[in-house]
Amino acid sequence: MLLPSSFPSIRSTSNSKQLYRRFLQHLQLIPDPHIWSILIPRYKKLLLSSGRNLLTAEELKTLQIEQDIVPPSESSKAALERARRWKRDKALKKAEKELERLRAAVACHPHALTRLIEETYGQRGVMRWDLLRKISARYSVDPLIDSLPPPLLPFRPPAAAPSEAQPRARKIVPACRIRTELKRSVERDWHHVKPPIVLPVSRNTQDEESETAPATTGWERSGIIHNLRILSGIDQAGVSQLDKLTLLDLSFLKPSIRRLFPIKCGRRLQESPLLPPRPKATRQNPHIWGLPRRLDSRLFQRTYKRFWDGLVWARPINVETAEERWKQCSYEEFQDWQDGKVIDQPVAELGQLKRPKKHKISTVNESGHLQLDKWSRATNNDKKWLSLNQTMDFVYP
Repeated sequence: MLLPSSFPSIRSTSNSKQLYRRFLQHLQLIPDPHIWSILIPRYKKLLLSSGRNLLTAEELKTLQIEQDIVPPSESSKAALERARRWKRDKALKKAEKELERLRAAVACHPHALTRLIEETYGQRGVMRWDLLRKISARYSVDPLIDSLPPPLLPFRPPAAAPSEAQPRARKIVPACRIRTELKRSVERDWHHVKPPIVLPVSRNTQDEESETAPATTGWERSGIIHNLRILSGIDQAGVSQLDKLTLLDLSFLKPSIRRLFPIKCGRRLQESPLLPPRPKATRQNPHIWGLPRRLDSRLFQRTYKRFWDGLVWARPINVETAEERWKQCSYEEFQDWQDGKVIDQPVAELGQLKRPKKHKISTVNESGHLQLDKWSRATNNDKKWLSLNQTMDFVYP
């Protein structure tokens, strides 16, 4: 893991307003409404926590007088102010670190832009666990404790390879050992499962908050799929980049964020792009860093197309069973199920179906002689031997 000290030294920005202004300047080069709806509120909350609960000017004067009166010992207000200053500096350092991650993504380093997209869409990091909790809330399932809910079962990772360690020889495996292995397998499933960004919702669904409502991720009505298909170039492929921005769905954005979204003209950085860290900090992973490049429309669309191809989709199986069943499908089948065009075969009919029996091909005719045309893999010598066997009796010694 790269530490913040491994990056080139930049000018220190202690003012939260300057940090927020620089953050917006870099974010305007990534015109994705979903990323804006996630990063801007989170960064605002981080900056507000850095300047909260600080002493006013009058309290600082009173504090200075108390320090002059009692210099040997530290007063309670001085200790409180020192703790608050420490929290403020810590929050500002975290805000600067988030800004550095955004600068690395805008500078088109091979890993930074892809990781930023995956984190905001719930494919890695904290957002992934939030997405898993939203899917599991409908089934009252606790992550890392219970097994996967039905919508995540199609994406269960394959079983781990057997350990090559020599087990201890014993006749009976204790129950604690079985429970430990089961717990490890459940935790491994939760750590490696890939969640879908949206779950299918039927057009006929009216009340999404009832107990019988299907599981959702919370992004089904936000236009996230429509925007992803435009940004990845699947829909409106022949449209320019500036025209694509006017086709994006911004209805779910707050008015304060919607006014800042760049839909009229392209933006350019007003400061130098982020340079790669020093060579001594990248000895373990030198291939993931490179020289900064310009984030043009071709590179932006190619990155989103690669992300779209890696998404997973699932839909429920419409059968009358005691347990809910889901299956992995394509995006086209996902859309057809929402429109009511997919009809699954009931389980009762599946049980009544009988597989046709494979009739055994006889190589002997009614007279008891071998039929040479039934032997498809026989060579000419084999056919001669078979025909000779029908006319001659072999005498074995």
